[in-house]
Parts: sequence; C-alpha cells; structure tokens
Amino acid sequence: MAAVASLKAVRTKNRHVVETELQKAKEYLINDDSAESKSELFKDVQKCKSLLKSYSEKLMSQVDKLSERLSESDSEYLQKILDEDCNLSFEVESCVIDLDQLCESMLSPMKENGAKDAYHDQMQKKMITQMEQSAN
Repeated sequence: MAAVASLKAVRTKNRHVVETELQKAKEYLINDDSAESKSELFKDVQKCKSLLKSYSEKLMSQVDKLSERLSESDSEYLQKILDEDCNLSFEVESCVIDLDQLCESMLSPMKENGAKDAYHDQMQKKMITQMEQSAN
C-alpha cells in the first residue's frame, strides 16, 4: 500500500509541474511580444518545451506504474486518472507544437538579421580592400 501512495505522490508532483509549465507556455503564446528581449524569451520557451516534454513523459510513466499496482476495486479511480492524464498529455502535445511554431517565428527575423549583418560585413570588407588597393 505504501508503494501505491508513493506512486500517487510522484504522479501528483509530475502533474503539478506539467500544469505549471503549461500555464507558462500559454502565457508565452499569448504575450510573445512582451518587453523581454527576444533571445531571453526564446530561451524561456525552449526550457518550457523541454520541461513539458520531460514531465509529461514522467506523468504517463507514473500512470502505467499505478495501473500495475492498483487492484480491480480501484478501476474507477484508475479510469479517472487515465482520462485526466491523457487529456493533459494531449494538451501538452498541442502546446509544444504551438511553442515550436513560436520559436520558428522568432528565429526567422534573427536569421534574416544575421544574414544581413554578414552581407554588410562582407561588403564593408570588400570596400576597404578596394580603397586600400586604390591608395597603393
């Protein structure tokens, strides 16, 4: 019985982390133009995605372990947590896809700016080289 209580406690902890990170993710998706710098926001979103994936997997693992330990008299409880955790897992998957899209949209301007900067640097070097050659 102590093993079941322990599994329930770990499930509750994992579920809490997933719900907390899911709420953060939703805030990132709503407020993607916040005052934070884009690079900090990008890092936060990446971290959130990693935590969501990791703890969602841990949560589903705990459900499997619980289902092995619970007796048939607890089948109603097991069905309830399976439904709850599967719904949460589906919501996490959907949110991670949205976060991936957010990251892509944040990277596009960064890549464009990086390409423009590289082009300008290259042009500037060519001009300096030409000016030096003209001076000689």
